[in-house]
Amino acid sequence: MSNADVIKACLVDMLIKNHGRNILLGTEVAYGTQRRFSDLIMINEDKVTGFEIKASNDDLRDIELQMESYRSIFDYFYIALTTNHYNSVRSLLKDTDGIILINGNLEPLILKKARIIYQKSKSEIIGTLTIKFIKDYFDVSPKMTSKVLRGMIEKKSMKVIQQALNAFYEQKLTPRNILFKSELGCVTHYEDLALLSFSYGGVLLSNEFTSSSD
Repeated sequence: MSNADVIKACLVDMLIKNHGRNILLGTEVAYGTQRRFSDLIMINEDKVTGFEIKASNDDLRDIELQMESYRSIFDYFYIALTTNHYNSVRSLLKDTDGIILINGNLEPLILKKARIIYQKSKSEIIGTLTIKFIKDYFDVSPKMTSKVLRGMIEKKSMKVIQQALNAFYEQKLTPRNILFKSELGCVTHYEDLALLSFSYGGVLLSNEFTSSSD
């Protein structure tokens, strides 16, 4: 157990309190062409929010690249960090970024609400989707190669591509959330977060990113 696990559990409780139990949540969610993982995502009212958590002992060497990758895909982005990291990260923040400060008791406080991100990357969003999902969702020939398929999808509007991303995450996260919420008490325990993880069930779902890729 790490401080990041406790912070993540506290964030989940805050999101459920603020937005209700109908939101969809996911932990360690794969995204983008670089196969990064978001510490936490929330789907609410057809918008996807990504959360990057930096606990007191976390390394910040890749933080700028991490923040850029979140902005390229998600509708909203929050960085949740402990007070010792705030000054180091402050200069890297964009106008759209939300800030959640974690106090000494590991409690989250929203310092700045995130603003919607309009400039996203089609290729990064498409790279998040599995080939199998793309073929099923867009009802295309199963014989089409991944390169041709992704090129065809990239010609579609950002709205259509964003809707596909939402559908993909909803498909993956809905069963996990049903199970998680059936076990949910007054306070989320960090061990319960495994139910929301993309790796839950023993098979890392991001492996699908590399399947059927010919």
